Amino acid sequence: MRLLHRDHVTETIHLTEDLHSGIPPYAILSHRWGPDEVTLQELCDGTGLSKYGYRKIRFCGEQAWRDGLSHFWVDTCCIDKKNAVELQTAIISMFRWYHNATRCYVYLDDVSCPTVQRTESPEAPPKKKRKHIDDMDSGFPAESLWHSAFRRSIWFARGWTLQELLAPTSVEFFSREHTLLGNKSTLERIICDITRIPVEALRNCPLSEFSVSDRFTWMDDRETKLDEDKAYAMLGIFSIEMPLLYGEGYVKASRRLRREVSQANKLPPIPVAEGAAFDSRAEEHNARCYPDTRVDLLRQISSWTEDTDAQAIFWLNGIAGTGKSTISRSIAQKLHELGLLGASFFFKRGEADRGHAGRLFTTLAAQLAAKSPRVAQQIQTVIETDPDICNKALSQQFKTLILHTLTNIHVQQTLVIVIDALDECDKDGDIRAIIHLLSQVKAIPSVRLRTFLTSRPELPIRLGFRKVHGGYQDLVLHQMPQQIVTHDLRVFFDLELTRIHEEYNDSSFEDAQLPSDWPGQHVDALVRKAYPLFIVAATICRFLDPTRSNPDDQLRKLLNSQTIGQASDQLASTYLPVLDQLIFDQPDVTKQHILETFRDIVGTIILLARPVSARTLSQILQISLPDIQNQLKLLHSVLAIPSTSDDPIRIFHLSFRDFLLDRSRQNTHEFWINEQFSHKNLAARCIQLLSADNILKKDICGVGNPGVLLSQVDRATINGRLPPEVRYACLYWVHHLELGELCIQDEGQVHAFLQTHFLHWIEALCLLGSIDNSIIMVQSLRERCQPGTLIENFLRDAIRFIENYIAVISLHPLQLYCSAICFAPQKSVIREVFQKEMSGWIEKAPATADTWNACKQTLEGHSHPALSIAISADGRWLASGAQDGIIKIWNVVAGTCVQTLKSNGDSVTLIAISADGRWLASGGYYHSSIKIWDMITGTSTRELKIDGQPHESLAMSSDGSWLALGSRDGILQIWDVASGTCTHTLSDTGCSSRDRIGIMPESRRLVSGLIRGTIKIWDIETGACEKTIEAYSHPHHDIWRVAISGGRWLACIFVNTNGKSTPYTIKIWDAITGTCTQTLKGPSSPIQSIAISPDGDWLALGLNDSTVKIWDTTIDACEEPLGDSIRELALAPNCRWCVLRQVRYHTYQIWDLATGTCSQKPDGQHDLFAVSSDSRWLALLKHTGGDCVVRMWDTTSGTYKWTTRDDSWSPHSMVISPSNRWLALASYNTIKIWDILTGACIQTLISHGPSTCSRFEYGHGLEYTYYGRFYFDWSIAISPDDRWLASASMDEDILIWDMEANAYKRTLTGPFDSIVMSRDSRWLASASSSGISVWNLASGALIRSFYGHSEKIRSLSISPNNNWLASGSNDKTIMIWDVNTGTCKQRLEIETSLCIASVVFDSDTGLRTDLGVIELDLAANQNTRLSQESSGPLCTVPGSVPQYRGYGIDPSLKWVTWNGQKVMWLPPGYRPLEYRPIEQRFYQQLELATTGTSIAMICASRRLLVFKFSDDGPTV
Repeated sequence: MRLLHRDHVTETIHLTEDLHSGIPPYAILSHRWGPDEVTLQELCDGTGLSKYGYRKIRFCGEQAWRDGLSHFWVDTCCIDKKNAVELQTAIISMFRWYHNATRCYVYLDDVSCPTVQRTESPEAPPKKKRKHIDDMDSGFPAESLWHSAFRRSIWFARGWTLQELLAPTSVEFFSREHTLLGNKSTLERIICDITRIPVEALRNCPLSEFSVSDRFTWMDDRETKLDEDKAYAMLGIFSIEMPLLYGEGYVKASRRLRREVSQANKLPPIPVAEGAAFDSRAEEHNARCYPDTRVDLLRQISSWTEDTDAQAIFWLNGIAGTGKSTISRSIAQKLHELGLLGASFFFKRGEADRGHAGRLFTTLAAQLAAKSPRVAQQIQTVIETDPDICNKALSQQFKTLILHTLTNIHVQQTLVIVIDALDECDKDGDIRAIIHLLSQVKAIPSVRLRTFLTSRPELPIRLGFRKVHGGYQDLVLHQMPQQIVTHDLRVFFDLELTRIHEEYNDSSFEDAQLPSDWPGQHVDALVRKAYPLFIVAATICRFLDPTRSNPDDQLRKLLNSQTIGQASDQLASTYLPVLDQLIFDQPDVTKQHILETFRDIVGTIILLARPVSARTLSQILQISLPDIQNQLKLLHSVLAIPSTSDDPIRIFHLSFRDFLLDRSRQNTHEFWINEQFSHKNLAARCIQLLSADNILKKDICGVGNPGVLLSQVDRATINGRLPPEVRYACLYWVHHLELGELCIQDEGQVHAFLQTHFLHWIEALCLLGSIDNSIIMVQSLRERCQPGTLIENFLRDAIRFIENYIAVISLHPLQLYCSAICFAPQKSVIREVFQKEMSGWIEKAPATADTWNACKQTLEGHSHPALSIAISADGRWLASGAQDGIIKIWNVVAGTCVQTLKSNGDSVTLIAISADGRWLASGGYYHSSIKIWDMITGTSTRELKIDGQPHESLAMSSDGSWLALGSRDGILQIWDVASGTCTHTLSDTGCSSRDRIGIMPESRRLVSGLIRGTIKIWDIETGACEKTIEAYSHPHHDIWRVAISGGRWLACIFVNTNGKSTPYTIKIWDAITGTCTQTLKGPSSPIQSIAISPDGDWLALGLNDSTVKIWDTTIDACEEPLGDSIRELALAPNCRWCVLRQVRYHTYQIWDLATGTCSQKPDGQHDLFAVSSDSRWLALLKHTGGDCVVRMWDTTSGTYKWTTRDDSWSPHSMVISPSNRWLALASYNTIKIWDILTGACIQTLISHGPSTCSRFEYGHGLEYTYYGRFYFDWSIAISPDDRWLASASMDEDILIWDMEANAYKRTLTGPFDSIVMSRDSRWLASASSSGISVWNLASGALIRSFYGHSEKIRSLSISPNNNWLASGSNDKTIMIWDVNTGTCKQRLEIETSLCIASVVFDSDTGLRTDLGVIELDLAANQNTRLSQESSGPLCTVPGSVPQYRGYGIDPSLKWVTWNGQKVMWLPPGYRPLEYRPIEQRFYQQLELATTGTSIAMICASRRLLVFKFSDDGPTV
């Protein structure tokens, strides 16, 4: 900003340069613009001095001088309005400029006080006289002269007045004659009355405390010259920055403002370290610098923040106790008051997220977001694009959340980040990374981002700064001149001892008070004792606390303690007097007890992963709250002990922890704490707490619903069921066990706890949102076990258990007791131990595999096969490119998709990730370009134009600066990403057009896999072959895919070309040694892509079923089919058993749904089957050349009733009549009727068409189509009274037969796809692709037709009362029709990729489908007539969501449902098999049967799964 400066000698006024820092105190003018204002150009060239507006400028300068200010600002002449950028910057900055002004003068040219005379001259000394109406004689009628005019002043109606009134702290009002009328405080009532602005806002209460709607009302009835300004004048009120687009009008400007406000007030959901900010509750009572202390140091730091050329980092380092944190808090407070503080983070070892770097940049980002709405918007966008950004590497967090967001800030400003105690960060590598990242901030164009950082001068930090190469400013605190430190210590002691003296005497009897000169000459001794450590001085003063003891007695104890010059011994002489109070004058027995209790309580406090309250500590240690209070009451000088038992206890300074744990002091004092032993003890206490009755249990929150989402569980309920001590124990017992270096043994405490509460503990971690850490925790436990022990086997199995189910339990925690246990392998240790925990409503679980196979996890989300896969260098992220051009980014640990990128629609066959995880490159086999993606923002940043030749491989350098592109003809191109050019081409690689190629970018080597099993490794630069590996020598095995990772590991897929054995073999090679380390059997599903992890421990396989499998290379157990090739499943009408057809062997089995076992196996091979309506008879037929064998199986006895041979040619359909009297067999041109009891052929009907096929509905409402569903288009049906037989022939007509008369009756002209007869045998319904027709069986008359489906109708069913007709179609809808009126009663929309293959009424209001029983609500729906009179073919009835009853399958096929609600997740291998019938290749259907309490399905492994559930519904 530019300021005006008034020379008090010459009274001349001139402009300063444009100031960005070091802005001096200034006054600011608020006024109404008139026609004769002075512009910046006129002020500079002197042409505006005679204008009327110049009087206001002079008035402002004179009044500022009276108030001791030499600088002031007036908008008319301090802004170059011809410069659009400057004008926009000024308007956006206006609120801040008014806010920072020392005084604001409001000049009211329409308010006059004519009787007031000037009594001051400009030459009067500053601040001596202020011309004010109250200075006049007491008889002066002040208010009567200006009151009315003041109320009517147009200034109050201006739009810009709002921020000019609210932003400044001091606002003074002047009349036209320059008379002071009052200020914002003295006139607040009248101002409040005029403006209707709350008085709290006038008193400078933060505007954020007022609602958005209230603040918008403050602009009501205000006017601006330009319509848009009515919105722009509100920018400062909401702390909003947005471009000014004059000409857009008020409506659009206001809409943009409201959108910006809405976004700004919705802080992004970003995890933060609780208590890390300088003004947090945890830091509230920690010390700041006292007045007149650290003066030079604070001045030096202040100069650094203002210097535009200063270094990006100011490193204040010093040994423990020199006051670094106090300085940090003081600096942060001062910067906050000046508006320069961007964010702060105070590390603190042992305090959970404050003790590591994982939440550093997210916490800083959250504070920046709270400060700047623009930053909040940017972070919100980042999180929406990459939801897992907060768990990524530090470099990526910093670049994305800090650098990227601040780069989009266009207003010049300085922001300072304060980071304290970096040495208390737990990992040396993270410390060096933080220093390196913070040194890069000069790249931000508009924001001068500075970092004030404090730490001890530890080696990792010194090494980190050594690599910054001078890009920082430092100051060594413990090397400051002694006189300065001594002076500051003396000031500190003087102030603190004076306070102690006053507080003690105020609460003491007169004759017991401290002397007035206390402590007298002892101050010098205290200064010497403390020098150079301020922590010693602070501890001394807390030790002298007048509310707890006599300060003089305490002082004598301190002065009598031995003092040696070393800093470490200073700590001893400071802390030991505090601790000695605990055991002073105590007998030995009592003394030992006190010391043991001290080690228990204080030892726990200093070793906790995060601070806890006294109440929580009491529960963890099982020590009473009074005992803890009694132990801590003398330790207030070293511990921050809150007044309530529910607030956390903290140590004041890390030096106290170091002092107690220092091994070198083990024999020097009695308070030494054995760190390892204390961690062991604390781990044992945590386990003991979690093992107590009713702490950890199944369904901790008592939800009851096994499918409930974690987001649906009330947070208050979670906190109530998992109180603070339980939360701490769940999260950190493994941490303490690890630091205690405890070896875990069989039958020990850990083993016993896990065998009882492992699932409960995992459930608790899910509820606490920490399930992602569970694998790391369990792996840590396993590392502490002896191999081969029971507990080691338990933990190894637990890791596989979590890996397989983490994706579902992280969202649905209670699936632990349903899906996870139910589908774990039979010999899984977890399943064997916790079988009793399986939910009781699962009465019969399906059979599963015996052991875990190589598949650790299945990533689902693609709708087409993944043709390319890449894994990040840290192994945490995986990118997969699919056939439809979709690219997905996955979190491998959690098994979740975190980002989806859309390519150009072509297949993505090439994909690569840079080593830093920032960039992704993608392309296709025939693509003409390679796209470079920013993985953080999800946007394509560059496109490299390449030739259209087929390309086989792609790799990216570690920093994303270059690409290697390999083609099938052996040519390798190296591309520079920045320039988009090919830098060189390597053609002499020795590779042929049939080779598979991979690239090792880390070592700049190329790998080629010769089609017949030889692998060669080439040097990219020279083209020389470095190594040849004879990978496979088999005449029928070709290399199918090659994957490389880490510059070392190479995985090859060999495909079997003779089709007689396992189709895929996978070999893992160490490219450095040239040895094969592993040979694995691949999955049976076709593999489209492969990638290998950096450590070679796992593979990612893109399969033909659109999934990506994570494959454990240490296990050679592939996903083989669990059962025979079962193709067809049919449910018996009584819903008690089902029949299976095994295609491979042409055999049939009968399965009991109650037991889930095969109860009967009719011997022989058969091709067709039919089931009677009473479920007693199973008819079977076998082709034998020119004739066939028909057999009738009695399911009650488990034997054949009869067997007969027939000469029917090519029989292809049979059905049993509803009366269970007849068996109808349809062949090429005849239909034969057989007696079901005797097996005698009693009737032969000669068909008028070439052939028929059965589709029949039993009288009680269950309908079946038999023989593999390959003749679905033709069907026969018999009426329930056995009189009528209808056949739909290949010529698409329906033939009606009178079976009583043994004669053909009539032909109904088609085409027709399926037919069904009414339960009263009066009419027939037929379906075709165009609609449904209802016919009278006796007369053959067409009763009516229905039109509503948009695609082919697959099935029909009639209700038992003959009133309703249901139709299921390929358009994924089910329609319910009123047969009597021709109206559509209900239209159900099924959200599934499957066609509606089966609909059957099981009651008048219940409709059984493939997915379950739908409860119909026919009375509640309006009638829509869709008969022959309909004007159009499509139904206009609004679609509704089906209301399911009982158990079924979710349309996604991933869940078992109860009344339509998800209750049990189905793993990928245990979902209903989808297949496409030959004649319906564009539609998928299921082999699935559901009853009231049972579900039978053929799963993907071609095995039958049978579930039996409780009648009462699911409960946990």
